[in-house]
Amino acid sequence: MDIEKLTAFATLQFLFAITPGPAVLLVATHASRSGMLAGIKAALGVQAGNAFYLALSALGLSVALARIPGAFLVIQLLGAAYLATIGIRGLLSTFRPQAEGASTAPRLTDAPFVQGAVKQLANPKSSLFFVALLPQFMTPGTGIALQATVLALIATAIELPILCGYSLLAASGQTLLADPARALWRDRFSALALLAIAGWIFREALTLPVLA
Repeated sequence: MDIEKLTAFATLQFLFAITPGPAVLLVATHASRSGMLAGIKAALGVQAGNAFYLALSALGLSVALARIPGAFLVIQLLGAAYLATIGIRGLLSTFRPQAEGASTAPRLTDAPFVQGAVKQLANPKSSLFFVALLPQFMTPGTGIALQATVLALIATAIELPILCGYSLLAASGQTLLADPARALWRDRFSALALLAIAGWIFREALTLPVLA
């Protein structure tokens, strides 16, 4: 696999992992209520859900590349558009006032691992994320399953420690990452970085020959 693609994938995964979303909220809420271990269990459940979607994405990509000429180019362009849309929406959201008193804390159960997995599997954005993300960093015709495995390991190696870090912070009562000013600039930086990666994918797609 291309080292440039692996680096871009790792960067993108890091940006998504550090930006608080449903998975971070779930982990932090379990940790603050039941301790760091409960947060880690929820984080492992999230990774189990991610692994399922990564497998589906790899299987779907294999079928598409085998049956549809030019499928790889189409998938790349759609993926670039998807990431650009996320970046633009994320950037615009940082300029909108947040509703005061709004609570986004998830409801809890006594099985944090199961809830983490189910919540990730039930989130339609998770499937769209992996279907759009995975193909951008793979090379057709060189072992899709192996490439998917490598990307899955990289994704887990990046996201799991970050979620565990959120669990530690939540369990110890620290609120550094929830500071509004820091969160605002973190979200703006992440959105701009997503736009840059989307532009890179778009450029790469247009400079490569159309592959079956």
